[in-house]
Amino acid sequence: MVTALAGCGKVDFAYGQGSVFTGFSTESDLDLVIIWAEDEPPPAASRPVGQLTDAGSTPTQFHDRTFGLDKMRVSGWEVDVAHYPRTRFDSWCALSDALLDCADRGDEWLFHQLAARLVRHIYVAWFAVEGHHLPFPKRLGQWVRHLRLNEQGVRLERRIWAAGTLHERRLAIVRFADHVLAGDAAKRREGG
Repeated sequence: MVTALAGCGKVDFAYGQGSVFTGFSTESDLDLVIIWAEDEPPPAASRPVGQLTDAGSTPTQFHDRTFGLDKMRVSGWEVDVAHYPRTRFDSWCALSDALLDCADRGDEWLFHQLAARLVRHIYVAWFAVEGHHLPFPKRLGQWVRHLRLNEQGVRLERRIWAAGTLHERRLAIVRFADHVLAGDAAKRREGG
């Protein structure tokens, strides 16, 4: 699917997530995420969902400058493909600066709203670096134990939730992200 969709633009990277990808379920839908090199995902009309969709099934598409979504049935599977431009992905990575501003102001609500988005993306990367697709938040601790994720990453992730102040929580998030990024860089050097 990614190869077929990549024909309408330059893909930076793509990943799957959820229970089917992790092997815990065969009854769920497939969730794919594609990060595009362009400033905007390819327009809905250029994405070849009609060619991918099972006969007798009608795909649903959504598109704006920062997000696209294709919902379709492919080979009997319900598939949701989310499309994001690289600039949006990069903005997720820049949330640490916004967290520092929130911590300095004592703006707890905005801090946690932004932190939740950032930590979710760190989780996606953490599981990917460890060779797994991210499950959904339900029973995350059980997934971590079952998949035997790296113990250092587990300790760093737990520090986020044990932190007492916003500054401590932000530092824990940054350390967790640095750990994940270092693992990704090492994996790339090894050709993984």
